[in-house]
Amino acid sequence: MSTFTWYGIDEGGRATALTTGSLGFYSSAGSRITVGAWNARTYLSTVSGSAVTELRNTTSGSTPLPVGVFAVPLRIKFVGPVSVVASAVTLRAFALGEIDPPDGLRILAAEASGSYSGVAASGSNSWSLLSGSLGSCALDIAPRWSAAATHYFHVGVTVSPTAVGKHIGNALQLTVEYY
Repeated sequence: MSTFTWYGIDEGGRATALTTGSLGFYSSAGSRITVGAWNARTYLSTVSGSAVTELRNTTSGSTPLPVGVFAVPLRIKFVGPVSVVASAVTLRAFALGEIDPPDGLRILAAEASGSYSGVAASGSNSWSLLSGSLGSCALDIAPRWSAAATHYFHVGVTVSPTAVGKHIGNALQLTVEYY
């Protein structure tokens, strides 16, 4: 059996497991993002949506930072049943209860490159659109060709509303094909 553990990484580099609650995207602590703007802050949030811990950010003002410049806010730990090669890894966004990407949001994601807390990351250095009818609607993450029982993936995610309203009930999914 394989397991995934998602972590949020704060500005101090500390990783907190996302065991309850969710990610919250804000223009500043607790305030809404206006249509067409990108989130300025990302938080670990409670189930009710209250911001708790600020994560590393992927934007500067209202513009997504170039990949390789932002400090990675998410770490995903994949533990295989035995030592495995992760041959195909994909991150997608979807509306809960559906297979379609979320409506009313532009969601960008990128795999980070470099080393984070001693864990190497090898990213593509480009943003991928995870929502809407344009783009691939998925982020292909670099395979891990060296067999290991544990693999880490480091990603940044940023959002921009395209319509007025509350955008809840969306999720990120990581799929890993391994042998």
